Amino acid sequence: MYSVVEKAVLGNPMAVIIGLAIPMHILWQFNQGGHYFEYEQAKAAKNGPLARRELFLAIGVPFLLHGCWDSVLSIISYCLRQEGSAALEVIGGILMIATLAFGIIYTIITIRKVYRLAKQS
Repeated sequence: MYSVVEKAVLGNPMAVIIGLAIPMHILWQFNQGGHYFEYEQAKAAKNGPLARRELFLAIGVPFLLHGCWDSVLSIISYCLRQEGSAALEVIGGILMIATLAFGIIYTIITIRKVYRLAKQS
């Protein structure tokens, strides 16, 4: 629901719809938690390079993905609101389809990964 409220406050109805369909915020938290767990394990094992890598994956990657995701949603919303500009409407539609496809693929991969890790522990 965080993403829905976030997008509603920003006045981006298309992002609200996509946020309801694809729960990216919770998926980023799943991935972030998994990488943070791996960071703690590497740190305990005194594996500095792996610990730094996992810490970057836990903090940097979700930050970058979130920024890119929100930016693309804003671009889609802008393009689809440009009445009279068929080119921008087409670009917005293509971006929306590509974003939904990416989100669905990311969702499937993350859920499978979380399920596999949960089964191991």
